[in-house]
Amino acid sequence: MAGAPDVVVMLKGVTGGPMQVEFKTPTGRLSAPQVKWHANQRAQGWKVHVVRYEHEFEAALDEH
Repeated sequence: MAGAPDVVVMLKGVTGGPMQVEFKTPTGRLSAPQVKWHANQRAQGWKVHVVRYEHEFEAALDEH
C-alpha cells in the first residue's frame, strides 16, 4: 500500500498503543504518499517515527 510504514510495532508500550516506523537513509526523503499516510495516521492518534539511524529507532522504542 503506497505510503504505508516499513514496520508497525504492535506491542503496547508505556504511551499506549502501537507505533509505525519508516526507515530512511541519512539523505532519504519521504514520498508524497508517505507524507499523506503519516499525517493521516498521526491525526488518528498513532505514533509515527521516521528514523535514519539505529539510535533513533532505539530511542523510539524506549519512548514507546
